[in-house]
Amino acid sequence: MKTTQIISLVFVLTILGCSLKPNSDSETAKIIKIDDVIESPENFKGTISVSGIVLNTDKSKNYFEIGCEDACVYLPVQYAGELPKDKKEIILTGTLIKDADKYYFKANNFKEK
Repeated sequence: MKTTQIISLVFVLTILGCSLKPNSDSETAKIIKIDDVIESPENFKGTISVSGIVLNTDKSKNYFEIGCEDACVYLPVQYAGELPKDKKEIILTGTLIKDADKYYFKANNFKEK
C-alpha cells in the first residue's frame, strides 16, 4: 500500500513539475520599442525583445538594421539565421552588446509582427 502511495505521489509531483516550467524568454519578455532602446541602451541588460522595422539587410555579413517607421534612427543587428525581409515589422529577442563606443543587437530569434 505504501509503495503505491509513494509511486502516486512521485507521479503527481512529476506532472506538477512539468507544468510549472517557466516560459521561454521570448514568451515572457516585455516588447520594447526600438526608439527606447536607441535612446538609452545602457538601461537594457540581459535578454530583451525589441520591435521595429527591418532596414538594410546584408546577407554576406549576417547583418541588418532595425529602426523606427520613419527610419530616423536604427540599431545594427547580428543574426546567424536567415535574415528577415526589408521593410517588415518584426520582434527580435536577444541582447544588446557594447562594442567600443557603439551598441549592436545580437539576436537569438525574430518573428514578424
